[in-house]
Formats: sequence, structure tokens, C-alpha cells
Amino acid sequence: MDGPLLSLVACDNDLGYDRLGLAASRKLGGAVERNRAKRLLREAFRRHKRRSARGEDVVALPRPPLTARSQGEVDREYADLLRRLAARRAARDRGKDPAPVD
Repeated sequence: MDGPLLSLVACDNDLGYDRLGLAASRKLGGAVERNRAKRLLREAFRRHKRRSARGEDVVALPRPPLTARSQGEVDREYADLLRRLAARRAARDRGKDPAPVD
């Protein structure tokens, strides 16, 4: 799932809990900007932990505008992308192709 601030990619794991992976490229800026982006995303992941029986590995790919945004803005986009991923998963589990979300 793509958004203006970040992209999320998710796949199932057999652990029963979610894990976060981060990939911050140099396109974000220097080390300070990359570290800020990772801090913002870790906090969004922590705030939006899901209580589900099956776990997922979630990889977050920040985009350059993310470093200038507040935690609240990052949280909103992260939560929105999680909802879109869940809708796509539900459609896939029902055996239907999901409606285009992008």
C-alpha cells in the first residue's frame, strides 16, 4: 500500500504477533532525517498494535515528506494504510479480487 508519506508491505508470519521492518534510504536525507523517520514509524507501529490471532511482518518504507511531519500525521497515515491492507486481505480471503484501492 502506498501513501504520500510511506509505503507498507505486509506478509503473514506464524508467530501470532506483528513485527516491524524499516528500510530508510539515503533519499530521505542524512542520518538525522533517516533516524527521525524510523523513530516516527516505530512509534506509529507501537501505537497501532493489533490484537489478532495471526501475525504479520510489516515493512515500512518512508518517503522524504515524512521527516517534516508530526507524529499525529504519521499515525493517521499508518493507520489508514493498515485499514487498506486489512480490506485487501479480507477480500482476498473471501476469494474475490479486491477493488482497486490506489
